[in-house]
Amino acid sequence: MQANMHRAKTHFSRPVERAIAGEEVVIARDGVPLLTLEPLPRVAEARTPGLSRGRGRIADDFDAPFDPDTLPDSVRSMLADPEARIVCSVVSSWEAQIKAGFAKLELSDPIQMIIERELVRNRWEVLPIHLRHTWTLGDLPLLHRDPFDRLLIAQAQTESLALVTADPLIRAYPGVDTIWDG
Repeated sequence: MQANMHRAKTHFSRPVERAIAGEEVVIARDGVPLLTLEPLPRVAEARTPGLSRGRGRIADDFDAPFDPDTLPDSVRSMLADPEARIVCSVVSSWEAQIKAGFAKLELSDPIQMIIERELVRNRWEVLPIHLRHTWTLGDLPLLHRDPFDRLLIAQAQTESLALVTADPLIRAYPGVDTIWDG
């Protein structure tokens, strides 16, 4: 659309609406184009920190040794098997560190100390994040929106690992083996 200066000034909302709708709008004087009217990129609304404060809770005994009898039989069997390959993803440490940093996770010891202790105590391997894990994210359906859980799912798919989880959203992903029968 091309509008002369007088018409554009008199009925300004019309060319504005057309520009917002994606149409090219040219403002001219005496038939000579002077400028184009185009919308600004949308700016995300300002976020308000703390909107979720108090909506979640981390158990007081999060870092305490857990009673293996509370786990499903399939998980207990796997943990007791000396031949089982048990992997701890860097993703889990990353998420815990972020939550601790935002005071959403209160621990008796620093997260680094807890994770290093459990890695040694339980003979877990560390799984780093590789680019191939991030490429797999693009193929995942949006069943789960938590970015840490999605990265764990991508790692499990890429590395052919099973995830120990009771999360029904994770268990719904095709091609992801989970261990949980409780």
